[in-house]
Amino acid sequence: MNRFKKSFTLLELLVVIGLLAILISLGMVAFSSVQKRARDSKRKTDLQDMQKMMEQCYTANNFSYPNVTGTGTRTISAICPVTGIGTFTITDPASNVFSVSWTTNTFTLSVPLESAGAGVTFSVSNQQ
Repeated sequence: MNRFKKSFTLLELLVVIGLLAILISLGMVAFSSVQKRARDSKRKTDLQDMQKMMEQCYTANNFSYPNVTGTGTRTISAICPVTGIGTFTITDPASNVFSVSWTTNTFTLSVPLESAGAGVTFSVSNQQ
């Protein structure tokens, strides 16, 4: 009769569990970094789209930029009085706040980026 059963020792199980924990933590860090870059990409695209809309409105609205609201909030809106252009609103995908500097002749829209580190912002401004 065979007295010894084939099985894993406690030490072998602990080593495997430890390796799995390390691999999972590395995967979570990499995934978090990818999410930040994706949100930054959306922020940049949204601001560039708003910049294009404001330039269209500037030309169609007797060379005057539309009113921009929402500085210090997650959402900014530009309302163009010209028929066919309308309102353009963007909301930050996380909880970053926009900075808006606006007059009828100039504008600057900024938002902080997550993946680039503290204090790094992306800005667009008037092209006229």
